[in-house]
Amino acid sequence: EITKQNKGRKYSFSLGFQVRPVPFTVHAVITSSDLCFDRTEVDFGHCSIYESVKTSVHLTNLTLLPQDFGFLSIPQFVEVQPNNGFGTLLPLETLEVDLIFSAKKAGEYSFQLNCKSGINRYQGFVPSYTLCCRKIERYQVYFIALLLLCFSQMLL
Repeated sequence: EITKQNKGRKYSFSLGFQVRPVPFTVHAVITSSDLCFDRTEVDFGHCSIYESVKTSVHLTNLTLLPQDFGFLSIPQFVEVQPNNGFGTLLPLETLEVDLIFSAKKAGEYSFQLNCKSGINRYQGFVPSYTLCCRKIERYQVYFIALLLLCFSQMLL
């Protein structure tokens, strides 16, 4: 049995076989459950099918508690490091996360990376933090210098 005394600051409880109640005080610090990226969009720029492009984002734990996190449903052409996109952030810690893009075929890519947090799981709700990513294909075509009235063609 818990009873409220003295304007909600002090509590006591009694056990069935004990005559005297045991007084105690509850102290709490309220914290958020937020993770934060240093940016919301990532542009990988130019990348051929024969190379990989790496960019980094910073993930910060804004809470006063350690938080587990993980990048889920990552496309096959993206790698997240360290630890394959899973880890634990200590309170107020910032981690540099490397995103490595390796195009499987030429073209433009647009996708989202979702980072989920293990804190604040109530009624099936798991907080999700999203990075919007893109890779735009940029081609440059060079023609050789020609004489007047001559022509050149290139097959793309």
